[in-house]
Amino acid sequence: MTVTLNLEGKPLLATSSTMTVSCTTLDGSDPAEIITRAAAISTVSNSLRQGVPVSIETDATATGLSEE
Repeated sequence: MTVTLNLEGKPLLATSSTMTVSCTTLDGSDPAEIITRAAAISTVSNSLRQGVPVSIETDATATGLSEE
């Protein structure tokens, strides 16, 4: 899987993203249906499409430790 994030403006803002998926099935069949279904139910991509709050943390703040 490859993710491309497009940025534009000043300050730079993410304007779109593209996820490119490459996979094979054990039986050699076309994986298109699996990829389409995964895209439809993906929590990450569905959340990003709707816009989600973003927070930035360090390892210390994420675990409740002081940064001092």
